[in-house]
Amino acid sequence: MKKLFRKSTLPPSEIVKWLKRRPLLTIRKYYLLNELGAACQNGDDPQGVGEKYLVQTLKARGKEARKIAYICLANQPNDKHLEILKEFRLEDRNTCLLSDIDRRLSDES
Repeated sequence: MKKLFRKSTLPPSEIVKWLKRRPLLTIRKYYLLNELGAACQNGDDPQGVGEKYLVQTLKARGKEARKIAYICLANQPNDKHLEILKEFRLEDRNTCLLSDIDRRLSDES
C-alpha cells in the first residue's frame, strides 16, 4: 500500500490529545483528523490510539468530522472496520452523508 504524505511528525497519541482539547478551531480539527487517518493508514499507529479515536468520531455530532473519519477508516483494509462502517451506512442520521462519502472515495481510487 502506498504511504500517504503527512504534514506533521506528531505520533497518533499526540494528535488525539490535540483533538480532545477545547476549544479547537474547526479547520484545525479537520486537518488533525486527516493527519490521524494518514498516520493510521501508513502503519504509524501500532497501539491503535488513532484508530480508536476515528471509530469514536463516527458516533460524534459533527457531520464533516464523521465523513472524514469514515473515509480514513474505509481506506484502511481491515476486517474489523467493515462491520463498523456497515453500521454507519445503516444509521438514518448518516444517509445525507453517504453520497458525498462515496464520491470522495471513488475520486481517491
